[in-house]
Amino acid sequence: MKYLFYIILFLGAQLSFAQSSSLIKGLKEQALNKEVDRVKRIAAYNQLTTIYYNRDVKRAKRYCDEAYQLAQKDSLSIGMGNVLNDQGLLRFGLGQYELAIKKVTQAIQIAEYLNRPILKATAYARLSLIYSTKGYAYKAIECSIKSINIAKQISNKKSLALGYYHIGKSYANLQDTTKAVLYYNKAASYLSKGKDKNLTALIYTEQGLIYMQKDAWTQANELMNAGLELSEKMSNTRGIAYGNYALGLLSNYEQFNDKAILYFKKAEEFYIELNDIIGIAQVLQGMAKVELDRGQYKAAEGYLLKAMPIARNARAMVLTKDIYQTLSDVYQESGNYQSGMDFYKKHQVVKDSIFNQDKNREIAEIQIKHKTRELERENAELEEKNELIVKLNEESSRNQELKDQQNRYIIFALISGLLLIIIIGLLVFRQDKLKTQIRETELEQRALRSQMNPHFMFNSLNSIQSLIATDNNAEASIYLAKFSRLMRRILQNSRQAYIPLRQEIEFVENYIELEQRRFKEAFDYELDEVAIEDAHFVMIPPLVIQPFIENAIIHGLLRKSEKGTLLIQFEDYNNNMIKCTIKDNGIGRAAAAAFKTDESQESLGIKITEQRLRYLTIKEKMTGPFIQVVDLKDAAGNAIGTQVELLLPIKFKA
Repeated sequence: MKYLFYIILFLGAQLSFAQSSSLIKGLKEQALNKEVDRVKRIAAYNQLTTIYYNRDVKRAKRYCDEAYQLAQKDSLSIGMGNVLNDQGLLRFGLGQYELAIKKVTQAIQIAEYLNRPILKATAYARLSLIYSTKGYAYKAIECSIKSINIAKQISNKKSLALGYYHIGKSYANLQDTTKAVLYYNKAASYLSKGKDKNLTALIYTEQGLIYMQKDAWTQANELMNAGLELSEKMSNTRGIAYGNYALGLLSNYEQFNDKAILYFKKAEEFYIELNDIIGIAQVLQGMAKVELDRGQYKAAEGYLLKAMPIARNARAMVLTKDIYQTLSDVYQESGNYQSGMDFYKKHQVVKDSIFNQDKNREIAEIQIKHKTRELERENAELEEKNELIVKLNEESSRNQELKDQQNRYIIFALISGLLLIIIIGLLVFRQDKLKTQIRETELEQRALRSQMNPHFMFNSLNSIQSLIATDNNAEASIYLAKFSRLMRRILQNSRQAYIPLRQEIEFVENYIELEQRRFKEAFDYELDEVAIEDAHFVMIPPLVIQPFIENAIIHGLLRKSEKGTLLIQFEDYNNNMIKCTIKDNGIGRAAAAAFKTDESQESLGIKITEQRLRYLTIKEKMTGPFIQVVDLKDAAGNAIGTQVELLLPIKFKA
């Protein structure tokens, strides 16, 4: 199930990314087209700002500035409201929280004036994000509830998801993990159709952080990696940075300190790219905790002293509090107790300040609890209504299921038919392959029967009989031994698809020596195999070379008045073949043709060999001319012999 989840996640991300790229292209065209209505151009720039906030802050700011220039002509327009809301988001990303609150508040005022609920809901959600990051959890929840109530009135699922997510984030900051999980799951329920992959990735990561706090590290790792993978597929730089930061925290929890530093370094690179100073400060604090665990107090102190002014200047109270606490721990562990106490006091002051500045904490908590109870009651009522709707639709659903079942049967039948066609195709292919193998075997058997033509066998036996009749028993014995060895080799080799080259050479030498004795040394021969490194390990098809040697002797050398010469040479051709050259200085093919009485019978062995080579090379997926015959001539054009070049497929002995 876990792997299925990642497959679905990957495929969904790929589709969403393709849709996102198409959307961005259309928005750019609309924003740059001066013939398009100004309001639509502003809306396109606003959407581009929101998209690129998570990818490329500089580009997002450029689009926001373009929208602001167009919106200045009407300072109370919906376009200006969206621009102010986006400016607040960009200021938040730069750690300028007070200015971000000012911009978003102005956007809310315009939304109220123009009665634009979507802008108002989005702006309250962003205010919630800012207050939550500053440490004002109850104020953040209050803003989220306002956003949710507006979103319910207009049935805007994206705003509902954002609102519930920010409530979950606020409860996570308050260390109330039970409620945090409840609201994260509520947010995820509004994203079931994958409307916002970036928010889905963020929810995975936040849920992973909660599991980390509960020491459920396996679940935490799966959720964090799912969030990071989804952010990477969506090219969400901010999501990638946060995902690596979260995995760094998890690795530190698990005491995998080297791994934690790697994740933190990756996160830092992305936050620097985004110019997100709060993100950078969070990463520095994370690395400081790792160095503290290692006992590297100076390194930890260095990271924290870099992070501290960033957090203080941005008035990020929660982060400032945590940095003071970690600095206190570093100084206490290193023996600098005075500095440790000083920073512990600072930690307490900021902690008290957070509670005091979050209006009146106890009153705020009571109010928020009352509002969240109302919210939960409304959710329960809504769920009851949904159940009634579900029951009313059950009957139609059953009918639809019957139709779907019928469709499934049809699809199953089509798939079965397709599988049957594929199986039949495979069987036909297998049958063709078997026919090819049978054909190859038949050719090998025919080659065996034709290798030694009847004239050769008859003449050889006559020669043996003549030697015996003249009491030349020693010579007859040698001739008979060589002849029997030759026949035994033919029978042995014909059973093998490939034999060692050395074995084939021995067979060829034996055959040539018999022919020399038979024709009373009418020719000399030379066999050169030096170019082949190890003839014992190179394997070639058996009984291929002999027909060409026989042809050279019978039709070339024996027709010559003086003693002839036969040269056989082996050399490497490529990784899959060797080259065999058979060269004689006989009378040539043109002159030999005049002596042939039964051309078809005498060339049978060569024709079968050609067919064998063709089948073998097709089997090994090789192409090219494998037999080439060259008529040798002198400067005057007179025939001085014939040269045959064979390309033989090879294998290597294991």
